[in-house]
Amino acid sequence: ADFVSLSEIPLATTWAQMEQAVELGLCRHIGVSNCGIRSLTRLIESARIAPEVNQIELHPYLQQRATLKFCQQQGIVVTA
Repeated sequence: ADFVSLSEIPLATTWAQMEQAVELGLCRHIGVSNCGIRSLTRLIESARIAPEVNQIELHPYLQQRATLKFCQQQGIVVTA
């Protein structure tokens, strides 16, 4: 399988292209998947458009309370 690491193409680079897709009217909403607090903080600091959603593994056995709270404070919807 083809896989490009974040060291080769940082999340901020990919995010900038996703922002451009919004600006061109190709999509309305953009989000991330499996991002923790540190990754989200870095992304928010460099982004023009904040992520609207973070898709994470979340269930009674993996509650991720800190990530959930951070997303709520930032206005990021969490989907599991």
